[in-house]
Amino acid sequence: KFLILFLIILTILIYFFPVQDCNRFTIRPDTWGDRLDLWLAALNIFKDYPIFGSGPGTFEKFLYVYGPQHGYKEGAIHLHSHNTYLEILSDTGLMGFMSLIILLSGFFRLVFAVLNLKRDVTNVNFILGFTAGIISTLILASATSIIFIGFQDAAVFWLMMGIVMGMCSKYGKLPSIGGSCCRV
Repeated sequence: KFLILFLIILTILIYFFPVQDCNRFTIRPDTWGDRLDLWLAALNIFKDYPIFGSGPGTFEKFLYVYGPQHGYKEGAIHLHSHNTYLEILSDTGLMGFMSLIILLSGFFRLVFAVLNLKRDVTNVNFILGFTAGIISTLILASATSIIFIGFQDAAVFWLMMGIVMGMCSKYGKLPSIGGSCCRV
């Protein structure tokens, strides 16, 4: 029953989110210099706006202020820092970054609590598979901006998070992820 539902969801995903260009996930060696410059600019923005950041989606605007020593001129196309974590730090500061850390740590705490129950092997295997995909996406996010940027990538990441949370919720009362208002 669950396998049929999974195959239906997978079919819908493939239909609505086709892989149009497989090369979009490759990181070319000739772009590392640009990436390092963008990361440095994001760190410099964060240094000046550490608590709340420069504002969501402002990296492109601030790049021209913090990146001229790297040859960035008005009109250069660098909408993002190509590092999700540095972009969150520069755009939303420590408040936004800590929010992400709290969300992810709660997610993994819930997953590990369910895995320690060792009840339903099929669900555990699906939870492990989706969680592995989430972990690989989080690793890839250190060199790209994929968790929040781009409809297809972001949608698949958050869909996987939702599926795992839904599968974990069937196990009933588990350890709380935060205060009393955030019980799962």
